[in-house]
Amino acid sequence: MAPKFKPDTPKRMGLVFTGVLLVAGTTFYIAKRNIAEKRRLDLEEHRASQARAQASETSASKGDSRQHTI
Repeated sequence: MAPKFKPDTPKRMGLVFTGVLLVAGTTFYIAKRNIAEKRRLDLEEHRASQARAQASETSASKGDSRQHTI
């Protein structure tokens, strides 16, 4: 014999709502963490490229000053 099933009981609706909130919250947390990690990596890459550009600019200006003083 199949168990009696009442789909619209308040307890069941509360459990479903709680489950939906848990799934949505977990999804939001994971997405937020992934976005933060991606932004951190992009910022590190940007800072590294800025440092390389500044280093090459500095070395180029030093090379130019040597040529002018000779």
